[in-house]
Amino acid sequence: NALDLPFMAGLRNLRNLLECGACKALDKVINMLKDEKTVLRSKQFPFRFFSAYREISKTYVYEVPIEYKQEVLRALEIALFLSIKNLPKLDGKTAIIVDTSGSMCSPISENSVVEYIDISTLMGAISQYISDESLVVAFATTAKIVELSRDSGIIQNMAKIRSTYVGSGTYVEEALKLLEKNDYVPDRILLFSDMQVYSQSGTDTARKSIS
Repeated sequence: NALDLPFMAGLRNLRNLLECGACKALDKVINMLKDEKTVLRSKQFPFRFFSAYREISKTYVYEVPIEYKQEVLRALEIALFLSIKNLPKLDGKTAIIVDTSGSMCSPISENSVVEYIDISTLMGAISQYISDESLVVAFATTAKIVELSRDSGIIQNMAKIRSTYVGSGTYVEEALKLLEKNDYVPDRILLFSDMQVYSQSGTDTARKSIS
């Protein structure tokens, strides 16, 4: 019975439910995604909700009104937000460095459509949200500061980080130089990368700059 779908099964079958027009089952899944206790009890990582969000975004619906698709997307965004509510806050200053280089646009496994850049930008957006004060930097060949707002939402901030053009190289020291240029002395540095990072003057320099 579709109405008896548990949380994870409902999440995995959202696309099928939309495509076949199973409105009653969809309503149940939407309500589960909006319920804080249910989301936290599911112990799903935030990227699971983003992965479902991206899949639904690409889905064409014929059996239900387009507004239903938008309601599902909104519920997934709410679930993603709820899934990070129990994360501890980061006090002080946090430098958030996100790798958006070419190598990041590869799937995290042979069986996944999730790419490294999805994880890095998601973690960057989440880190910004839970930080007292932060400076977000996207880097590749060059580095740029990305201005994010908590009011924009996690998914919108992910897209903003990803769309910041910095080339396709992997020069992590450019991000560190940018921190120094802006006199930003953080209490911590969070680096989200596949660690295929190099310096324009050699790999060892890049590794030293990270350490």
